[in-house]
Amino acid sequence: MYRFLLVDDEPQMLSVLGRVLAAIPVSELDGEQPDIEAFSSANLALRRADEVMFDLVIFDLQMPEVSGVDFLSRLLTRQPKIVRICLTGDPENPAVEGALQSFDDCPVLGKPWRNSELRSAIVNGLAGRAT
Repeated sequence: MYRFLLVDDEPQMLSVLGRVLAAIPVSELDGEQPDIEAFSSANLALRRADEVMFDLVIFDLQMPEVSGVDFLSRLLTRQPKIVRICLTGDPENPAVEGALQSFDDCPVLGKPWRNSELRSAIVNGLAGRAT
């Protein structure tokens, strides 16, 4: 079973993400519904990542207590093989690409996202991790 970590300071985004992830057919995952944990606090998510290994993280780039880049950097010291997907309200901003350029293979999706695009990033990321 896959374990997913969702981190966004907006609770409604976490709710929508949870519904989108739950709708992914299990045949596209590992045959089971993923275990999904959602946090509106990056610091709480990092504490949880000290306790549990996750397969995938979906995080917001702009959060109040910790930037998405700082969060990802700190998460990768704990879980370097985690599949990562970044969400941002301004995906066309050159600063977004520059901020994430030091992180290999981190797709950036705009808010709002297309569900098919998010699903594809998740399935492809997990498949790439398995190989």
